[in-house]
Formats: sequence, C-alpha cells, structure tokens
Amino acid sequence: MQINLYNKEDSKIKSNWEFYMMSPCLLIADKVMFNSVTAISLMMYIDIDNWNEKMILLMYKQTFHDDKVALENMAFLDKNMPLITKIKQQKHKDKNAVILLHNFKSGIDILKKRIKDYLEFHLRNSDFFQLIPFVLKDIIELRQIDAYIDKMKENVYIPEIFNDIIQRKHLLLLHQSINELFTFTTPESTEEGSFDFVKITLWDLPPIKGLTYEQLKYTREDLQAALAPFKSDVEALFVQLAGLPWTNENINPIKQLCLEKLMPHKTSVQQTIDQSIYLMMLKNKFPSHYKIRCCMGISSAETVLNFYEKNEMVLPYVANELKQQIGRNMDLKSTYPFIYFEIYGKKNDQNA
Repeated sequence: MQINLYNKEDSKIKSNWEFYMMSPCLLIADKVMFNSVTAISLMMYIDIDNWNEKMILLMYKQTFHDDKVALENMAFLDKNMPLITKIKQQKHKDKNAVILLHNFKSGIDILKKRIKDYLEFHLRNSDFFQLIPFVLKDIIELRQIDAYIDKMKENVYIPEIFNDIIQRKHLLLLHQSINELFTFTTPESTEEGSFDFVKITLWDLPPIKGLTYEQLKYTREDLQAALAPFKSDVEALFVQLAGLPWTNENINPIKQLCLEKLMPHKTSVQQTIDQSIYLMMLKNKFPSHYKIRCCMGISSAETVLNFYEKNEMVLPYVANELKQQIGRNMDLKSTYPFIYFEIYGKKNDQNA
C-alpha cells in the first residue's frame, strides 16, 4: 500500500503539517511518495555532493538571495563561470589558469557547505533528518531535484495526481480540513441525506516525534505485520468501489463495504499500536500532548480534486484542466478512497 503526499509552497496547508503526517504514513504504508517543499530540502541534502557548479550556484542564489555577502560571492563566481568553463576544456593550462580553477573550486566548496549546513539545520529542527535512511532505502520516494528548481510554484506534481486518480493504485493523503470543507457520514450512521464523503475512523497514535531511525524502523516493522490483512482488504476495496459511482443511492452500499472490509481491522491494529514499545514510550512521555487519529475517506474523484482546489494546492484553472483530462478517462463521480490524519488534543500542539 502506497500513500502519496502532495503540497505546494503557497497552499493553505502549512508545511509543518508534512512531518505530522509523514511519520504515521511511514509506519502504516509500504511506501510513501513525498512531493512538497520539504521533499525538496531532503533531496537537496542527499544529492548535493553530486551537483555541478551551475546547480550549486543556482541553489545558492535561491537560498541566500537576500544575503549581501552571498550576493558578492555570487557576482564573482558568475563573472568567472564562462572563463572557468573555457579553461576546463583546455588541454594545457598555465599557472594563472590553475590558480583560478583552484580559487573557483574553493569558492564552490564554501557555497556547497553553507547550503548543506543550512539544510541540515532545518531538517533537524523539523525532525525530518532521521527520515533520510528511509529515503535511501526507497521506502520514502522523492521527486528528482531538477524538477523542483522553481519550488513547486508551477504545480509540477500535477501529472502525479492525475495518474493516481486514473490508475486507482495508491491512496492520496489529504488534510483534516476536509472535515470542514465537505459534508460526511460514517459507516455506522443511519442518517439519510446527501454527503460528500464517507469517513472511517481507524486508529489513534501518540505524537511521533523524537524517535531515532532505528526506533522508527523497529516500530514500523512491528506494525507492518499487523497491517498486512488490512492492506489486502484496501486493495480489494479499490476493485469493488470501481463499480460503485458516487451517488446518493450508492452511499449505503459503500458504507456497507467499509463495515465489511475496514472496520474488522480496527481493534487488532489498535492493540498492536498500544503494545508497541516505542509508541508506548511516546505516549508516556507526552501524556497531555496532541494525538493523531488515522482516518480513511471514500468519495468521488471530483470531491478529491475540489479538496486540492479549495486548499489552493492547485490553481483553479489547473483544477478545471485536471477535471477535463480525468473526465476524458473516467467518470468524475467514480469513487476514490483516500487517507488523512486528524490532530487533536492539547491546543498549542496543533500546528498542523
């Protein structure tokens, strides 16, 4: 089971939400696709030693564009870049050329170190640093850095959202604001009416922060075994929902499917969570802090796209274009499962 998280720099969803959501996703999913501004920072930190001079100069400009000293260094390096390129192509270099190459390389190395130190500081402060081994093991998948030079302002992840909805293979991770933006019912509810989605409340988790990579890895392995039957039923649910368009008449059959496929796993997985050594440690360490509630939702593809538009994660004209493209491949009323996490508890911890 793969969960895909998308966020844009200037959306209504704060970037610190990403860590609140990434950690529980990491425990639950087989794989997490992470496309956001924070994903840029992770990929930059991992890949920076492979960058050429042009990439280092470009990223330094974007990172420290208001720094006077940085601008002076950039002016020197920019000025000499064409000459350096020419000298590198020469078979025989005189003494002055060798000195210039050495000074240029030293300057580039200084810029690279400053970028790397800056990234590490912010990644450690946001608790993302310990997730790097999961990226290297391909449990967290990030987009390539060259696709993110413009920091997502051009909606570069739009093709992924399109493919997710069309292929119906992965769960999109949405935000808890969906509870306020759209009307919902629950599988147990007998209330009749028109609703935008069915909400399935699954499990409660403590705040997952401060764990080392080894602790996260151990906890993840523990939960993965307990979640295997649930994931199998989620895959079956994708198939069965394909034949049930989102209509008022189909809401009750959809709710019944939820009761049959999802609810039987609620108690057994919660027991595994409650007995997990490190999650128990976190629960005792932060008894009055926020908690994380895992929820699944089932709605139409159209409502999912409307969620992205209302949170300004895609621009209105892009949302309309997406609806047209998807509409040419499938019915926008086709049902689509998604996942989201509710942050609740102590108010001043609810920064997501």
